[in-house]
Amino acid sequence: AIQDDGKLIVVGEFGMLSGAAFGKVARLNPDGTADSEFTPGMGANDIVHAVGMQQDGGIIISGEFSTVNGKEYPFVARLLPDGTLDEEWGGVATGINGAVFDVGTLSDGKVIIGGEFTEVGGYSRNSYARLHFTGELDRNFDPGEGANGPVFTVAIQPDGNILLGGQFTQAGGFEQNNITRVFGGEQHALGRVEFRTPRIEYDEGVASHELKVIRSGNVQEPVTVQYKSVSGTANEGEDFVAVSGELNFETGGREAMITVSLLEDELAEGNESFAIELTSEAEGIDLGGRTSIEVVVIDNESSAGFDQLALEAGESVGEMALVVNRSGGLIAEATVAYTVQDGSAKAAEDYAAESGVLTFAEGAASASIVIGILDDLIEESSEDLTVTLSDPSEGLTLVGELTATVTILDNDQPVSGLTTFEMGMIPEGSGWSSSGSKPWYAQTDEVFEGSYSLRSGKISDAQESILVLEKETGSGTGYFHVKVSSEQDWDFLEFSLNGSALGKWSGRVDWKKFEFPLQAGLNRLVWSYRKDSGTFAGMDAAFIDDVLLPPVEPPAITELTESMSVFEG
Repeated sequence: AIQDDGKLIVVGEFGMLSGAAFGKVARLNPDGTADSEFTPGMGANDIVHAVGMQQDGGIIISGEFSTVNGKEYPFVARLLPDGTLDEEWGGVATGINGAVFDVGTLSDGKVIIGGEFTEVGGYSRNSYARLHFTGELDRNFDPGEGANGPVFTVAIQPDGNILLGGQFTQAGGFEQNNITRVFGGEQHALGRVEFRTPRIEYDEGVASHELKVIRSGNVQEPVTVQYKSVSGTANEGEDFVAVSGELNFETGGREAMITVSLLEDELAEGNESFAIELTSEAEGIDLGGRTSIEVVVIDNESSAGFDQLALEAGESVGEMALVVNRSGGLIAEATVAYTVQDGSAKAAEDYAAESGVLTFAEGAASASIVIGILDDLIEESSEDLTVTLSDPSEGLTLVGELTATVTILDNDQPVSGLTTFEMGMIPEGSGWSSSGSKPWYAQTDEVFEGSYSLRSGKISDAQESILVLEKETGSGTGYFHVKVSSEQDWDFLEFSLNGSALGKWSGRVDWKKFEFPLQAGLNRLVWSYRKDSGTFAGMDAAFIDDVLLPPVEPPAITELTESMSVFEG
């Protein structure tokens, strides 16, 4: 600790300093030499852990010692500015029964101690306490249960409140892991009043409950606080009985109870909540803590609904789960039917799932519908499907929106030279065109992969629908997938390359891959669907999907050799 004059009080486990005897406590001059005017005598007989400076120059030391300068002063003592023991402060009367690891001094001369003790002055004080300016226990500072482990460090804030650090999990009856703040100043002379917990749950079927309100700090004076209920999702007169009134804490009183009454209904409405709030106009009461408690009413009529209504999954995720939550009565097994339906995503192509029945096990608050996500190699836009809940078992009510949407996000990179029709149209500005009696168009009813393919126009007898692609290609093998549904041998699809017919299909032809050779250069591909002047059969249409043409090879880059020269100019 540094004094106002720049001198430094040092403590520890030493016995000598600068060749002179100092029993665990000494003072250094600003230049680091031992201050010979500081005379603690024999000093402490065991390790001194901490030192604190008081405004009048007094020095508080604490540790594991039992005597100071030969006098019985267990664990904490006060030295005068010259280092001599202040025999009018503390001593055996302080009555601490364990080591004091740190001290903090307040502006009014009082002292906060933290350590590994359970008693001070004959009163229960677990690990921290406040001493009067005389060194005796300050009974107005009552931490209640205190800390459930040792306090190793104490820090005083400007407002007189206290930060404690140590090896504990609770302080003052609250969960506090290793660090906490307690009120140590006099701005709240009547102590602190708050709920024991910020949230509590009760079953709708149990009519009456008691909420605990606790008081800490100074409990030597009686205090009164007011309380009232406030509606939330639970409504006054429908879900609970409104309450208001006063809580009176007598001298030394630490606990008071508020009784709340719940109203049971037969509606499956899910869990609801309301609040109880504490107020007071009296000065000196600290209401800066848990002055509001959320009372959650657990619905005992079982209800179920989707946890999320919109979900997204990458195409490579494998599977995803739609969680359905159940609330209220969970004791019995329950079921709900679900229907999986295509959107732009198609079953067996983009996902693997069938409609079925979801079962909640006894006591289960949730269950999941698993959708398998199928990864293809097609570059396509995002696709979706829906899942709808229905037909709950007896005693279970469905709540909220009953349909959830799953969007599958494509992860495929473009295949060089491949044309798909996933934009839902014939590609524009890339050599494609359509003519004839009715143009070809993109549709979703019949596809090889993805969501769209091209279909011949809906022509009448003795008409044709023509699709043309003129494109610069590389050399190699091209292909497309084709399907035909027409009158056998009379209505047909013909494919030609640069004026030469390469393929012709008629009747019922399911999806098949057709390959053909291409020379590098400008190529003209034509698909022509023609009808005769008579009978109608099948869908009277042709379809193509996934057209691949060898891409143009980039020009070769000639590397410079040693015999080549490069000139600027």
